Amino acid sequence: TIRIGLALDDSYGVVISEEIRAIQRRNPYFSVEQMERLLQDFVKKSEYESFWEEQQDILNRVVEAYKMGIKESGNFDVDVLVEFYGNRIGGFRIGLLNYIRGEFGMHMVDTIVNYQGFRNIGEDEENIMIKSTSIIITCLHEFSHPYLNPLGYRYLQGENVSRIYEQAIEDGLHPCYHDPITFVNEYLVRGVQFFLGSRYISREELAPMIDWHIKGLGFRDIEGIMSLLVNVKEYDSFEKFYVEK
Repeated sequence: TIRIGLALDDSYGVVISEEIRAIQRRNPYFSVEQMERLLQDFVKKSEYESFWEEQQDILNRVVEAYKMGIKESGNFDVDVLVEFYGNRIGGFRIGLLNYIRGEFGMHMVDTIVNYQGFRNIGEDEENIMIKSTSIIITCLHEFSHPYLNPLGYRYLQGENVSRIYEQAIEDGLHPCYHDPITFVNEYLVRGVQFFLGSRYISREELAPMIDWHIKGLGFRDIEGIMSLLVNVKEYDSFEKFYVEK
C-alpha cells in the first residue's frame, strides 16, 4: 500500500515504477486504471486538498528540521555511495513522510528515493528535531538497497543461506525479513551503513547502534560484515567483490 501511495504523481495518477510492475506480476487483478479512478474519487469526496493545506505548517517545520540536521552532519555527501559501489544508478532524492514509522528505499526509473518517516522528539508538535546521525545512517542504508538487493536476487538463488537466517530468527530478527535472501540483503545493507557511517560518525556514537544490532535485532555478525567491506577497493567492481566474498 505504501509503495502504491508513493508512486502517485501530483494529479494522483500512478507512475509505473519497478515496484508497481512487481505488484502487477504478483497480482494479475491489480489495475492501475481502477486504482487511479478510485484514488481521484477519494480525493474529491474527502476534500483531501484542503486537509493537505492545513498540514503545511508542521510539514514545513519538519523539512527545516531535516535541513538543520543535514547541516549538522558536516561533510556528509551521498556521493560516497557512488564511489563505494563504483557506479551511479540514479539521482538521489529524500522524501519525508508522516504516515509511516521507519524508512525504506526504492529505485524509480532514474532516481533512488529514500523515504523516511519523521518522528517528533518531545511531547508535542512544537518540538521537532531530526538528528544528524540518523540522517547519515538512514541515507547510507536506504540508498544502498537499490544497489544491493538486485545482487542478492541474482546470485543467491539456490544458495544455502537458510542456516544464518534461522539463527538470526532465534536471535530476535524482525519478522518483516520474511525470507533468507531478503535477510541477507538487509544484513549487507546494515553492514554498509556502519562501515561508511564510520567516516562521519564517532566510534562512541556508533558503538551502541552496532551493539543493538548484535544483541537486539538478530544481526550478530554485523562487525564481521564490516570487516569484509574493507576489501571492496581491491576489486574491479563491487559486484565482483559480492560474488567472490
